[in-house]
Amino acid sequence: KTYTIIGAESATYSMRAVANGLQIAEGVNVTIKNGTITGGYSNNGAGGIHISSDAKVTLNDVHVDGNTVQNDDGGAIAVYGDATLTMNGGSLSNNKLTESLSFRGISYGVLYLEDASASLSGVDISYNKYTGSSFPYGLAIYMTDSALSMKDCTVTQNKDESSNASGGMLIFSEGSTGIIDVDNCSFVDNGTTLFNGFDLI
Repeated sequence: KTYTIIGAESATYSMRAVANGLQIAEGVNVTIKNGTITGGYSNNGAGGIHISSDAKVTLNDVHVDGNTVQNDDGGAIAVYGDATLTMNGGSLSNNKLTESLSFRGISYGVLYLEDASASLSGVDISYNKYTGSSFPYGLAIYMTDSALSMKDCTVTQNKDESSNASGGMLIFSEGSTGIIDVDNCSFVDNGTTLFNGFDLI
């Protein structure tokens, strides 16, 4: 099935009453144009958008802003199992990775890719943060066994408040494989990690 959502530039899609953010079902094609996805919360994969296996999602000038994931993957977006994400413009900003007081679990990335692929063009990934006491590997982007293409993107000011996080970007998890193609992107002030925000494992 194919779904297209076209909103005004000022449109806001509030996830405050939706458990585990916006869920994209397996195998569907979804295009969203304009607007902001905000207020989402999840402890089961993605505060903003959870993209299930084999789905294809295109976001055109969409901002995924102000969402939270606790002890799990993807403060803004998590992409799984041969699914594909394409972002043209827009941003992933002001999202939060955190942990519960009763369970110290690891959080992975504002954008999380697992056996998936993503293409980002002109996307701003900024001012995302971690507030727990464990290690949220790859605070901005985390990928394992995945492919990522980035062009004309900015990754800046993605930091932890506990001095533990693995900085702006962790490209591959240990033992995984993947492909990354970066063209004309800037990575600035993303915390204390190797290569100004790149942490290569």
